[in-house]
Amino acid sequence: MMKRQSRWWTAAERLAGKVSDRLYLSIRYYRRFGRWPALKPPAAFSEHLLAFKLASRGDARLPVMSDKVAVKAWVAERLGERYVIPTLWSGATLPPREDRIWPMPYVMKSAHGSAQTIFVRDEADQRWDEIEAKCAGWLDVDEGYGRQDREWHYAAIRPQIIVEPLIGEDGVPPPDFKFFTFAGQVGMIEVDICRFSTHRRYLLDRNWEPMPFHFKVLPGPDPLPRPANLDRMIELAERAAAGLDFVRVDFYDTRDGIFFGEATFFPAGGNGRFIPPEADFVVGKIWTDLMAGRAEGGR
Repeated sequence: MMKRQSRWWTAAERLAGKVSDRLYLSIRYYRRFGRWPALKPPAAFSEHLLAFKLASRGDARLPVMSDKVAVKAWVAERLGERYVIPTLWSGATLPPREDRIWPMPYVMKSAHGSAQTIFVRDEADQRWDEIEAKCAGWLDVDEGYGRQDREWHYAAIRPQIIVEPLIGEDGVPPPDFKFFTFAGQVGMIEVDICRFSTHRRYLLDRNWEPMPFHFKVLPGPDPLPRPANLDRMIELAERAAAGLDFVRVDFYDTRDGIFFGEATFFPAGGNGRFIPPEADFVVGKIWTDLMAGRAEGGR
């Protein structure tokens, strides 16, 4: 019976995808969260993201800010050149092997995708057959990364590979500070520690008070020390988010300074689950309240 229902929903999803993005995403939402999304008005964070995904289609800012190559000029202009991680190389086709003389350690990423990363810390990591195959897979996209979740802006980004110095110490990436901005204001902070080993994730408010829930990944047993540059990162995140309903702005806080990481408009494609699930509505209320505050301030 369960398999039959699953096949029915899969068929309905495919059919809806040919008719309406809204219907298609609503069916996917139901299958993920077990309820139909409320969009007028949205209440949960996941519902806000779905509504924003539909309303933002065609907004030229999203592809630029999501493109890991193009966003660097945007960050340099809006925030300052010193917050930009230098680019060692970028392009749609890897150069010949004899020209890949980038100083180690470095990191290779897709400019048009998410969670597509290769770390090269020493000669042993330069396994070019494997790296070339992985990069070819990243570049071989069908109508743009994120098509399944209708992250439309990825289709407007030119598929490329980008190579950057690996910031951090001893080849270990630094903590990743992710600022959830609603109506241009930071309403929640996510901090990811040891993302590529013993991954831990902390959720805090803008005053660095722990929030009583989690998002997909659990935190460690000990409190996270408040970073010395927290206020500065909040200021930078809000400058980057000015004029947008929502964007998550990421920074690294290192010994060499603060560096912009990336901008994300639909974390986890809009499908991430909180622990417990009720927290979806708590974060959704932050979004609702800050949007209402912006509307009141504009009167």
